Amino acid sequence: MRTLAAALVFLVPQVWAQNTPSNGLVGYWKLNGDAADSSGAQNPGNLIYRYAPYPAFQAGRLGLAFNSGGGAYVQVPDAPSLSALTSVTVEAWVYLNNYPATPPWGVSGGAPIVHKWGPAGASDDEFRLIVWHTKKLCGTVSGSRGYFNLESTIDFPLRTWTHVALTLDTARGVATLFIDGQANASLATNVIGDRDTYMPVEIGYVWHDSGGPISFDGVIDEVRIWNQALSQADIQVNMNRELPPLGPAKLWIGLKNSDDQGTQFDLRVELYKNLTTLLSAGEALCVTGVTRNPSLAKQVEVAFGQVAEDSLNSGDQLSLRILTRVGTNVDGTKCSGPGGSHNSAVGLRLYYDAMSRPSRFGAETPPDPLSGFFLHSSSTDFFDTAAPTASTPKYKDSSAVSFVDGNPWKAIGTWSMTVP
Repeated sequence: MRTLAAALVFLVPQVWAQNTPSNGLVGYWKLNGDAADSSGAQNPGNLIYRYAPYPAFQAGRLGLAFNSGGGAYVQVPDAPSLSALTSVTVEAWVYLNNYPATPPWGVSGGAPIVHKWGPAGASDDEFRLIVWHTKKLCGTVSGSRGYFNLESTIDFPLRTWTHVALTLDTARGVATLFIDGQANASLATNVIGDRDTYMPVEIGYVWHDSGGPISFDGVIDEVRIWNQALSQADIQVNMNRELPPLGPAKLWIGLKNSDDQGTQFDLRVELYKNLTTLLSAGEALCVTGVTRNPSLAKQVEVAFGQVAEDSLNSGDQLSLRILTRVGTNVDGTKCSGPGGSHNSAVGLRLYYDAMSRPSRFGAETPPDPLSGFFLHSSSTDFFDTAAPTASTPKYKDSSAVSFVDGNPWKAIGTWSMTVP
């Protein structure tokens, strides 16, 4: 049995690099010039400047990274997917310029990396990764059975990129600190990370009740939060690469009938397990510029949403279904502008299985423009990782679409593959 993510890694490791043992990524901030969440869990952050704005992003470990040394920080609003995680992994790449000074209020000061704090202090923090003024990395999780502070056995490295991770495995009763992919310290604990303080996640910043705001003096990159305890092997595999979601569908389309010139269309993609369980879907609305001329076929990109967690067994079937309808706005009204007056069309045509029209999905691995799951047709319609070799594309048409009959989605076709 494999999770969906693991199955796709097994099938196409160069296409879907997301090594997620149970697809438990609930926050992923690449910090490549913004605080967008790339996990699919829809937890975007906000960049906040405590003082005057400054260039908060610079060259990082992977792409750009967030420089919190000038007082800026990232704040991610509280969300159910980020709270009461029970088991948890928090990881990041960091570049620490200087150790934090000994605080005048006692021994609890440090440089915050990632922190979901609680109003009652450390014993109330949901989780945190911090470098103490004692030069040690420290991880904390709290819950219904108390809390723990787990410190590293070595001084934290200065002025070099270092990968850090904290895991709490409640099933095994073990908390572990990792430095550069190696387990550095561990603790047997019965703590369960089920506390929900309703506070935001903060990156590079914490408010200390006694001393006020504290910032991380350095650069932070590739912050990830998981609702499970990753293994050391998982951490080692993932730490040196960005984790992309399932790449979009890139589909070549045209008109079935030249009389429909100017009609706007919507496209929808659906990924199924065994034709019954919907795993992910996405839509592109109000597509313009579709023509009858095959040589002028239009490529449309349709992004998938978050992939639902599910398990796949050998012999299960994965299927991609493609549908269309008359172009419709998100509020249900017909698309305006060129072609907006068309209420119906004879149908939409999908081109595929040719070098010039390689409709595909699931691949975002530059610089290779021909990677992913390609749509093919032989005795049946199927997809696999083999790029098309034919010069003349095949095509499939939808049936007529009409806005006046309720504008239901009409299927263009379904392509499948069997999990080995």
